[in-house]
Amino acid sequence: MAILSTCPGLKVEIIVDGEPLPEFDDQEADQESHTKTTYIEAKTGADFVVRYTVSALFSTDDISAQICIDGDEGNHNAHESHELNNTLVHTVEGRLSKAGRRVFIQKFQFAELTIVDGNTQLINKSLVQKLASLGMVTVKIQRIANLRKVRGGPSFKEDSKVDVVPEKALKGDARSHQAKLGIPKTHSKVHWWDWDIIDEPFATFNFKYRSLDALKILQIIPRTPSPVPLEERPEDDLNLNELRQLVRNFKGRIAAAPKLKKEDGTKRDRTIDINDEDDDEDDDEVVVVQSRSRKRRCGSSNEVIMID
Repeated sequence: MAILSTCPGLKVEIIVDGEPLPEFDDQEADQESHTKTTYIEAKTGADFVVRYTVSALFSTDDISAQICIDGDEGNHNAHESHELNNTLVHTVEGRLSKAGRRVFIQKFQFAELTIVDGNTQLINKSLVQKLASLGMVTVKIQRIANLRKVRGGPSFKEDSKVDVVPEKALKGDARSHQAKLGIPKTHSKVHWWDWDIIDEPFATFNFKYRSLDALKILQIIPRTPSPVPLEERPEDDLNLNELRQLVRNFKGRIAAAPKLKKEDGTKRDRTIDINDEDDDEDDDEVVVVQSRSRKRRCGSSNEVIMID
């Protein structure tokens, strides 16, 4: 969970399948006193939920929570001060919109980027701006005043996800995913509010989401070590299946040994044939060149070149 030392009693989490995702600190980010930046793992096709918890320490003012997904600032939630008399736990599952009198929700979902080689013609100002904020969920908490109900609400709009990304546009950045909106589904009635902002956000939480492989490339999490060969591991540490595999490996080597010896004998016979091929030609000049065999650890072989 993302927690700020300057704001005890306030935390934000990204939830998948009912569980908060593990977070890894961004060591390169400028961790300001009111900003927390972490990395999380994105799994393709997984729905995710933003959950924030606010304790009674913040009950002196009305507050708003602005949720930005890949730079899209279309998600705002307002809470009156009396709601904060007890600890408030609120979840945001997706983007709410209105069509006529009906309210719809489109759930947040991780989607893998389609990265292609070439196609530099696709790189334009719009794409560069979109990529600048791609791969991040940001939650901003700030104080507000003069809460008032309004009739309207945000109208439905199509998902603005990126279709194809040229690899050169990423400039070596290990971005792997984007957030997309799910199929619109009918939602229960909600109240739409407007308000006045008192000051700048007093808490900002950034979640950079990447694939597991991308997190390893960025060295956010350790790379998976190469497995130790069975032959180099203690026998007592091997399970039954590993012991069977070890026996099969040895049997395979034993079976292959006669074949290797036969091939080696054939090579020697060929060398003898070359040396004895033209013994009757006394007028030929014979040049012997010393050549060290790479496959042999010691000794040398004579390469015979016949010159007419």
